Amino acid sequence: MTPRGLLERPELRTDCLGYYNVFQEICDTRNYNQAGIQPLQVSEIRGYLAIIGDESKEQVAKAVRLLLKMDKVYMTSYFEKQGQ
Repeated sequence: MTPRGLLERPELRTDCLGYYNVFQEICDTRNYNQAGIQPLQVSEIRGYLAIIGDESKEQVAKAVRLLLKMDKVYMTSYFEKQGQ
């Protein structure tokens, strides 16, 4: 079964691929507990951007906004699969 978030996904623009790649990298750092996955933390996103040298205020704000939206879709899909 394909998650609803993937069925309704828009076409990924090439200028957004960098954000998607960052999302994939940061997902590996997410916390888990008894309830399952936890949301990405803004501090993790900011820390990753600082490591790769992308620290302009506008770029960080845009990245945080986009990555948190991606994370919302990811988490919704995860919990749908878990039946929660």
